[in-house]
Amino acid sequence: MYPNLLSISHPPVAAAPARTIAITGATGKLGRLLLPRLLQLGHHVRAISRRPVFEQTDSLDRLSWFTADLASPQTLHRPLQGVDAVFLLSPIGETMDQLQIGLIEAAAALRVPRIVKLSGSHWTMTPPSRTLAGALHHRIESRLAGHPGEVAIIRPNAWTQALLSGLAGPLEHGDEITSPYGNAAVAFTDIEDIADMAAHLLAVQALPARQPIVMSGPSAMDFTDIAAHLSERLGRCIRYRPLTNAEYAHQLQSSQPTPFLRHVKRQFAELIARGEAAPVTDATPRLLGQPARPPQHYLNRLAALV
Repeated sequence: MYPNLLSISHPPVAAAPARTIAITGATGKLGRLLLPRLLQLGHHVRAISRRPVFEQTDSLDRLSWFTADLASPQTLHRPLQGVDAVFLLSPIGETMDQLQIGLIEAAAALRVPRIVKLSGSHWTMTPPSRTLAGALHHRIESRLAGHPGEVAIIRPNAWTQALLSGLAGPLEHGDEITSPYGNAAVAFTDIEDIADMAAHLLAVQALPARQPIVMSGPSAMDFTDIAAHLSERLGRCIRYRPLTNAEYAHQLQSSQPTPFLRHVKRQFAELIARGEAAPVTDATPRLLGQPARPPQHYLNRLAALV
């Protein structure tokens, strides 16, 4: 699963004494990027997975895998016992708040000094009940406010890879890309920047003030701009066409397994189309001392695979 476990394109900037850090969601897309960053910094990592995982790495003495499930808090005792920090991440689902609050309570009972939570986009939870996913994240954040240790909350703006990975298929088979976001600009946040931020917050000596860290890319880009960039990279004309509501509903029916997730995706699309994901923040350069990756960073890699 990690053929180049210690090969990352942007080394994180933190340089703190070695810590023991537990990661939930370790086998997911973000976890697979966060884990090698922490190992490269010299930390001891406890990777938590619902299923047994056996990995060969150059850092076996500092990497331990634990089989545990957020739905069974009693399984969390071993991986959380004695850690310096825990990264809290789980997929969006109807019981996400219950699962994550269960871990928060287990961490409090074990006196875990620091929790870093990967939350939702800022615009999904302002106000707290604005979206289904935002309401769940808000409940989790509210519970974290009472944690006796240090807390950091990351709110990444629209993830680059989540919103743009679906372009690969259309580019392989044609010259048209589509989206449900109309002509709105989006300040895409690259998943590698999110991994860098998480690694920094888990390892840094002192956390910033208890305010959510709202991440974004360096500028906003709409899908007409994306089509123009891809046209230049691919040497052919790529057209952009906004999806109709009916087309997007049909797409969701085939791609999302539950009514809950279809509703979540529709809410996200409506807000992005209204320009809610366009604001740019300075969190990445301010806290990490490095520029945020623009969406072109991912689009260039995507174009190279087509």
